[in-house]
Amino acid sequence: MMKKRERMKTPTNFYWDKKIGKKKLAKLHAKAEAKALREQDQAEREERKQRAEENRKQEEEKRELEEEEQRKMTEKIKLEKEERERRELEEYMKIKDSFEVQEQEEDIVDRLKTLLLEKRLTGLFDDRGLFVYITDEELHAGCMDIHSVQQAQNVVEQLKREKNIPRRPMSETINDLIRFTQEMQRDDYLFNGFPTDKMNPYRPKSSFQCLIL
Repeated sequence: MMKKRERMKTPTNFYWDKKIGKKKLAKLHAKAEAKALREQDQAEREERKQRAEENRKQEEEKRELEEEEQRKMTEKIKLEKEERERRELEEYMKIKDSFEVQEQEEDIVDRLKTLLLEKRLTGLFDDRGLFVYITDEELHAGCMDIHSVQQAQNVVEQLKREKNIPRRPMSETINDLIRFTQEMQRDDYLFNGFPTDKMNPYRPKSSFQCLIL
């Protein structure tokens, strides 16, 4: 029985070996190795591509961070420069009683208006193109005799209507205008029956709030 099986096995193995052949088998092995190499190369290319993409994203993020830092630094320098120029202009205005603005650059006029809006300076422009600075002492002295919001508004409007503001202490100019408005209000009361300014219940809370130029 064993001998029969061995005899049958030999021709069968010989049949399959003879059918494939050594050359064919070597060719199949070569194709398999080539396919494996191609797959390996493809995997390496995908890995290199992925690494390159990651590096590109990192470089882009780094560049954006650097640009943002540069933008912040530029903005900081710009703000510091504007603040420094405002302080210099503010100090200059405190030294000079009046300042010619008609012939100056537009940005200087804009900075003056900004300082006025921020209430860091007190003053007004007249028709001569002069900006007249009012000191805190002059503002205090002028506001001591103002007793109502309406009176303060009258003084402000009269100051703005002045063609040329006199070159003398601003407190004297304000006091003259206060007396003028008081006389006008008393005349209104005597001839027209209007209430005097002292009867106005709305009074400013402080002398600094009574005159806004």
